[in-house]
Amino acid sequence: MAEHLSALSLDEAAAQLALPEAAQRHLEGCEACRAEVAARRAGAQALLLTPEAQRRLAAVSAQLGARP
Repeated sequence: MAEHLSALSLDEAAAQLALPEAAQRHLEGCEACRAEVAARRAGAQALLLTPEAQRRLAAVSAQLGARP
């Protein structure tokens, strides 16, 4: 494994997807990677709170609610 997790693995961890065993072990032992995952989660949460994201989420929810 490289010194740190790849961008893809960091994104997967931030999205709480299952990681390969070696990547999960690395994440558990690497403060830098854990901090990066936390930063990515915080960024995603901040994005979801923007008015544009809220508008789009409401539109998708309305469309899903209108389907049988």
